[in-house]
Amino acid sequence: MSQQTKIWPLSILLVLLILFFNVWMWDNDALILGLPINLLYHIGLCVLTTLSMLVIVRLAWPHHLDAEDAE
Repeated sequence: MSQQTKIWPLSILLVLLILFFNVWMWDNDALILGLPINLLYHIGLCVLTTLSMLVIVRLAWPHHLDAEDAE
């Protein structure tokens, strides 16, 4: 596995981890659609994390592991 293949999935996960700690909205009590904005932010973050993990698994999964199962 090349160095480039190892870095981009970890970079995406690090960005998502940083976005998880939304210190910039701690004092925001606004409501959108009857829900607190912090809850909507974390719902969106969960959707983004799910899509990111889907891309990481599809593109960065080591294919040689699947070849052993097929044999």
